[in-house]
Amino acid sequence: MAEFPDLGKHCHISSCNKLDFLPFCCDYCHRDFCLEHHSPVIHHCDALQNKPAGKKTSTTESLKQKCCVKTCNQKELISVTCNFCGEIVCLHHRHQVDHSCVKIVSPEEPMKKTTELVRNILESKHAQPQKKALQGRKSASTAAKVQLMKLKMKAVGDNSLPQTERIYFQVFLPKRHTNKEKAFYFSKLWTVGKLVDTVACQEKLPNKNNIANMEWLKLFSTSDGRCFSMADTLSSLLENDVLCSGNSIILEYVAPGTEFLESFSSYQA
Repeated sequence: MAEFPDLGKHCHISSCNKLDFLPFCCDYCHRDFCLEHHSPVIHHCDALQNKPAGKKTSTTESLKQKCCVKTCNQKELISVTCNFCGEIVCLHHRHQVDHSCVKIVSPEEPMKKTTELVRNILESKHAQPQKKALQGRKSASTAAKVQLMKLKMKAVGDNSLPQTERIYFQVFLPKRHTNKEKAFYFSKLWTVGKLVDTVACQEKLPNKNNIANMEWLKLFSTSDGRCFSMADTLSSLLENDVLCSGNSIILEYVAPGTEFLESFSSYQA
């Protein structure tokens, strides 16, 4: 080994004095030892023997931080810092009330949020009738649009009528008639009287509306049973939201002066 006189170190044990190229340095006496004598117990480390009991420290121990609570001796490796006062505390004292935080936040009154919640519920209850009414109108309008699409596929009428002028209805025919109901399209420029005459002609219904002591064919609403005036135009009924294309209407024989159909609900599909 003359070529490398400084390579490796000799074991500190005089009876050994072994040259070790990878020596062990004792953590206590800081001397070099070979693999055989590297343990402090084996080489009878005097530094370890002279160290007071219970005073052993380590790098991990030195990194721990003490809790700010005077009566607490707990130390935490990962410190917990109070977000309000900035003091370092242990896990046990991490809450403001546990370490007597100088900036403690008073809790809200227990019933404050409950009271607000109840008030919101009551306000929503009062608003529901109006909301339901709006929803009811929207639902009726949506139902009419869906029915309108279905009616357009099967409705019958005058082929000469322009598409832009057509209005579609599901007509419930008189109960004495063979057919229960049928889809028709009419001109929105027509009167109710012309609508009645047209359906009577197409379905071969007896029409004696010009005879005072006979039953007349009249048109009624399926929503409330009201009778439509023969002079009303379909366009005016549309403009006033009394009817809309896709609605159902009732054609029935009644006495000439009848203004309301008592059994209108029985005509529903």
